[in-house]
Formats: sequence, C-alpha cells, structure tokens
Amino acid sequence: MRRNGFFQPIELEFCRALAQGDNATVGEYLTAGKDPNLVIGGFFSPLMYTNSPEVMQTLLDYGAKINWQNEFGYSALSYAVKTSCTTKAVWLCEHGVDTTITDEATDSKTLFEVAYGKGNLQLVAYFLEHGVSADWLISSIEEQTILMNAAICGKVGMMRCILEHGADLYKKDTFGCDALDKAIQFGQLDAVKCLFERYPAEKKGEIVDRALNRAIVSDQLDAVKYLLECCPAGEKEAIADRALSRASFWKQTEIVNFLSSQGAKVIPQRQLNTAEQEELIAQIEQKIKKQMETVVARVDEEMACRFHGAGPSAQR
Repeated sequence: MRRNGFFQPIELEFCRALAQGDNATVGEYLTAGKDPNLVIGGFFSPLMYTNSPEVMQTLLDYGAKINWQNEFGYSALSYAVKTSCTTKAVWLCEHGVDTTITDEATDSKTLFEVAYGKGNLQLVAYFLEHGVSADWLISSIEEQTILMNAAICGKVGMMRCILEHGADLYKKDTFGCDALDKAIQFGQLDAVKCLFERYPAEKKGEIVDRALNRAIVSDQLDAVKYLLECCPAGEKEAIADRALSRASFWKQTEIVNFLSSQGAKVIPQRQLNTAEQEELIAQIEQKIKKQMETVVARVDEEMACRFHGAGPSAQR
C-alpha cells in the first residue's frame, strides 16, 4: 500500500529484498502472509521488481501470477524485454510465461519485435529458436520481413542472426523487393556484402546483374563498385556492358564514368516505336495498379482487425 505517495517501511524492506535478490528475506515475508501479487507503487508486481531466478521461483511457489499485467498491460516478461534483462526474460519463457503479451506502450508490438527493435541478439535468437518465424513480418501491409528491415537499417549482426535461423534470402515484399534490394536502395554496403556472400556460387552472376540494376536506379556508386568486383570472371564483361547501358539511360553520371573507366561499352538499343511504348507503359501501369490494390486490401484487413480488437494477426 502507498501512504502520501511514499512506500510504508515494511513495503520498502520487501522491495529492497526483491531488488537485491535476497531470497531468504523474501521467503520470510511471503511465509508471514505478504501477497506475492502485491502491486508496488501502482505499477510493479514482485515478479517485475526482481531479476533473481531464485526469488522468482520462490514467488511462483507462493502463488505469484506469472502473466499478471498492470493497467498499462506491462507484465514481468514485457518489462524484462523492454529493459533488456535477457536472463530474466529467458527464465520466464522457460517457466511457462505467455510470450504473446502486448501492451499499450508498444502499440501492440509483440515482445519479439520489441527485442528486435532493441537489437537484443540473444533474445531474438531465443525467440527464433522457440517458434517465431525468421521471416516475421515487421509490416504486414508491405510484407516487409525482419531481414529486410535489418538490411534497411544496416544491422549486420542482427541480419546474420536472422539468416542463421533460416530467413529466406529470396522473399520479396509487396513491391517485389528482397532484402538485397533494400540494402542497396538505402546505401547499406555492409548489409549488401553480408547478404551477397550467402548466395550460392551458381546464382551470383544472375544476382549481380539484377542487383546492379537496383544500384544504378538508386544511384549507389559504392554498391556498383562492390558488385562489379563480385562478377563471375566469364560474365563480367557482358554484365558491365549492360550496367553501363542502364546507367546511361538513367543519366547516372558518376556510375557511367566509373563503368566506362573499367572498359565497359554501351550496348546499342533499338528505339521502341509508338505502339511498343504504349504497350510498355500499359504494362507498367497495370503492375503498379496491382501493387496498390494489394496494399489497400492489406490496410483494410489490418484496420478491420484493430477495429474488432484482434490486433495484428499472430505470426509463427
């Protein structure tokens, strides 16, 4: 209980024992009748207040509710994840806590997403090893996976963790972009290198050709230089020529100058006639229309879920 905004002395002593991991003292209080689900300061439960596995076990033995949530939705697990108390979070998971708990403070993000956002590699790996998909969608509307998001942000350590747990290199979002496209588009060269080294040797020529196109459109000269170095020996000349032709079309002067300095030559292009131009434009417009219809449908679905209180659909 609180009195004039301050803890009563006995509550202070109990809290001190919880915080210090003094299992003997905590046990004495519980034996004497202290409520293992006491609300401390209107916010904390005893399980939230301690990081000691021994004390947590004692609290559970005396009837503490492992999934208790305060008025804001915080639970012992969500508080541990948000404060990066990894050992505590793992201990709770291994003792039957509900890992699907969300709260108002995270706008209904799952605890896996919170751990990912905090860059907690150990917790992310734990969740991935215990049923969370390595292709988890950060955005269900755009179908952006955590690997794509990590590539955008240049989180190479996180990318390696996700890839080691089976993330799909080839998975694309609503707009047809994969993680490599995202890394190139946002100028994350270390992320580009991390991803490219994962592709099998027999696919690298095809991947370089496609990735160079993305790098040229995004005006990423460093990515162009790296990708050109990665070209299979027998394909490098043809790939460089195609890249120079694209760079010339997009008027990317620095990239044109670099590729020209490497001996690349522009491939003569046949001019499209009016009918061919119109057909191409119609195809592009149709593709964009389909992409937008997909996005709108997913937005409608997401809003319907939120309106009916279901929140984002669970992913495994």
